[in-house]
Amino acid sequence: MKNRKNNWIKIVIQLLSFILIPELFVTGFTAIGDIFSQIYAGSISWESVRYSVYVLIATVPGSVLVGRFFCGFFCSFGAVQDFLWFAARKLGKGSWRRNRNPEIYKKADRVLKLAKYGVLVYFVIFIWSGVLTWKKQGPWEIFGQYIVPGHWPGVKPLCSVGGILLLVILAGSVLVKRFFCRYFCPMGAVYALISRGAFLKIEKPGRECSACSLCTAKCSMGIDFTKKEQVTGGECIACQQCISWCPKGNAHFGIKYGMVIGVLLTCVMIGASRLLTARSYTKDRNIAGGVVEGFRYKDGTYTGTGEGYRGAIVSL
Repeated sequence: MKNRKNNWIKIVIQLLSFILIPELFVTGFTAIGDIFSQIYAGSISWESVRYSVYVLIATVPGSVLVGRFFCGFFCSFGAVQDFLWFAARKLGKGSWRRNRNPEIYKKADRVLKLAKYGVLVYFVIFIWSGVLTWKKQGPWEIFGQYIVPGHWPGVKPLCSVGGILLLVILAGSVLVKRFFCRYFCPMGAVYALISRGAFLKIEKPGRECSACSLCTAKCSMGIDFTKKEQVTGGECIACQQCISWCPKGNAHFGIKYGMVIGVLLTCVMIGASRLLTARSYTKDRNIAGGVVEGFRYKDGTYTGTGEGYRGAIVSL
């Protein structure tokens, strides 16, 4: 019987994350970009990457230790994709690939999953190195503009390059479960690489399997679980669809209370990241105000601009 308890726990966490930390899925990628840019420039120092490291504490340690619980439970962009897939299923549009050749779909799925590594390499070699300049808003920034409570930016942002990419991603999410996560998310590529050795793994003893293949059919990332007794590699996002749908309760984490451990550790890391970032910001603000002994900005006018997650540009 389907375990609906796990599903509801995940839905509640996704909803809270969407409200409280909607930007976290992109700030981690931006932080990695900042670090690489400093390395390329030859000016890397603790002060130059301090904020970036604090931001990455939210997701990287947890991914290394327990796997991609952030992707499965806390990523707001992943939550939107889950909702679109669910809505499409309810409207009868989500079962399109059952009428297609399953072998062709599997081969295409395996090949397309490599695309996200190509996107990551492109950013590392061309964007973060400064070889190419990207000054346009990406799909993440456009997405951020539309989830601001009480604010509607109109349709103009959707006509930009980032807006068109966002529409393509959303349309793909109706047709393929976790479309962006599977194929094109560069941060997902990072998490897939660093989570391969995580100690929390989903297992499915073959001797107790009824060969219904529901675990494979329901997997958000399209992992073929039919001939495996343990999920290996970094594609698993710990969404637990295989566990929830297994009629015999055969699919489970190798460690008891695996879901609780994974979710709590990820929460702790996110909290630690927020605390360190807030303390660092307070310290820098005090420095800017001349509070720190022995340091004060010289009198004068300082100008600059900054672009926020939701696309707003602030001039100071």
